[in-house]
Amino acid sequence: MRPIHPKLSQLIDGLDQINGARRLELMTERDGPGEYVARRIELAQSRPADEYASHGMEPLAEFEGNEFGDAPNFAEPVFCFPDGVNEEDVVRQLAGAQGDEFKRQALARGIDAYGWYMTFHQKALQMGVYIPIEGVAALAVHALSSTPITWASKLSFSLQFILAHERFHYAADVGIGRIECILEWPMWWPIRESRDLATMINLEEQLATAFALRRLRYSRELGANKAYRDLVAFTKTLPPGYRVGYKLVNSRADLEDELLRLPMKSWKSAFDTDAQFGAGLHHLYPAFQQHELNRCPTHVLVDQARITLKDLPFHLIMSVQAMTESNAFLKRLQRLPASVRTKWEKTRRLLAESVGFAGLDFKPWPPGGQGCFSVRVDRSIRAHLRFASAEQSWIAESIGAHDELGHG
Repeated sequence: MRPIHPKLSQLIDGLDQINGARRLELMTERDGPGEYVARRIELAQSRPADEYASHGMEPLAEFEGNEFGDAPNFAEPVFCFPDGVNEEDVVRQLAGAQGDEFKRQALARGIDAYGWYMTFHQKALQMGVYIPIEGVAALAVHALSSTPITWASKLSFSLQFILAHERFHYAADVGIGRIECILEWPMWWPIRESRDLATMINLEEQLATAFALRRLRYSRELGANKAYRDLVAFTKTLPPGYRVGYKLVNSRADLEDELLRLPMKSWKSAFDTDAQFGAGLHHLYPAFQQHELNRCPTHVLVDQARITLKDLPFHLIMSVQAMTESNAFLKRLQRLPASVRTKWEKTRRLLAESVGFAGLDFKPWPPGGQGCFSVRVDRSIRAHLRFASAEQSWIAESIGAHDELGHG
């Protein structure tokens, strides 16, 4: 699927032609990510790129999607624990001493305490979503500690929730940017300087929280419904805006009505007058367009003062490399049509780049035992892979029709 809107870089270039649309200054405390997380962003800027997982400034600029029309999502690694590890202890260790700090920040700043979005309307820092691993662990502890699912699933759902929330902020940023380019007039900064800023922030946070909850509400992943239930309860304890997001989850019409209100109120805040043609403005916000949201740079941060990627007591699987094929796998593969063998080679290439291509549907496969994962080869064929944590290597064990491999 080709994106219908200009590339992110083209949108930013267009804003650079508008005087005052982008500024070389840090965010203010009132609208910024807070003192603690702001320091984390600054630390991330000063570190070598290989010290945190990031997919760069605009990796999808030329991406046209795979056969499922999907763009890669590099911000959703898969969490995997080694054999014999007490998963709860590991997650609490990852949250560390900063876990209480995250919770304190959450009471004041909501979900944006666990991860945050840095706008492209400023030039001082790399734009994009920032998600510290300890923030993911802290949210899992704070919101999902009693949820009857595995701790690996708690980490995964926490990451998905934070990412979906922050990607809505990106969608709102893009929507304002597109309006600015149409008008050739700045809008984002005037909103930040208006007397209606608090109202605007509450509306945007309500929508962001609703979209994050919808990510789990309509997920087919095992345990997602339980995580959704407990995250709804958790968001009700958060500040205004966040605490009412759940009210918009079950009605697409209500959600779109509020999404329409966002650009209308933004216009009113920026220009102190009502928009004369607001009926379609919300379509400039790519909140429902996953291929557009995937353009947002995402940085998964690791606290190098406490942990390193190589020494983590769990595995953060970003891609599948160093993979061999078992004899049993090769025999089954040879019995399949040539078209499937070709698709398997393509699947291998995609996995080597990222497990985050949604079309791959890469996920743990508990019936296969510890370290077993399932991947979609095409709409009727799946393959099972096993991760050898000690050797950090992969082996393809089986391939066949969905029902043949137990997927129904």
